[in-house]
Amino acid sequence: MRITVLLIIILLSFYGCSTGENEPSKKMIIDSLEDILPGYIKIKDIHIEISKNIRSRVEPLIRSRFSADAILESDFVHRDKYKDKYGENFKIYGISKSDYNLNKWQIGFEKIQIEQKFYGSPLYTESLMGGWEGVYVCGGEERGLKLRIYSTENKKVEALFNFYPLTKESKFKVGSFMMKGSVYNWGGFKFTAEKWIERPKNYHTLDLKGQIDSSGSKLIGTIPFQNNCSTFELTKTMGG
Repeated sequence: MRITVLLIIILLSFYGCSTGENEPSKKMIIDSLEDILPGYIKIKDIHIEISKNIRSRVEPLIRSRFSADAILESDFVHRDKYKDKYGENFKIYGISKSDYNLNKWQIGFEKIQIEQKFYGSPLYTESLMGGWEGVYVCGGEERGLKLRIYSTENKKVEALFNFYPLTKESKFKVGSFMMKGSVYNWGGFKFTAEKWIERPKNYHTLDLKGQIDSSGSKLIGTIPFQNNCSTFELTKTMGG
């Protein structure tokens, strides 16, 4: 009897340690989803409608269809066309793909759709291509930004981020760096800094997360992971 119990314990320990977690937690999926959404959209809860492991038990790849309860709850929303909907609840639908790799879940998304009352026509990658100019805010000061977005030969989206002072009195320097981008069909985008082209001493790169407005003429969003920086707003330049 003692040998049988010991054998069961050993088997349970083996199976418990060999597979990792069966699927990511709801919090993991919410955090990953919020990371690709505009900063003023917050997820209150997420409902997994159906999930399937499309790979193996040892190396799971979980594909899930979900609906999420969201709310517009940031002060930044007053600069957007949906300011009259501040505090309203709405739905987000989509599919998540969760890959268990290097002892952690890596979560991506596809076919994201935001309830129609908040977003009209979808964003096509071509709408972002070309030149954009405006300002971003760091250290409580507006700074000039020229953003050139283009598609590479392998259909990836890249951007050139050029920053400069808005006044002669400003001590802010001129500089530039390259970015790689992700574009989502609900109207959002995310650009991550890659490499410097012209770097002033002691300056650091920035990332951008935001959306294109329904007219296709303005980009608005936030600067994540930077306590000293907050928002940006760009307008399409003449001729793109």
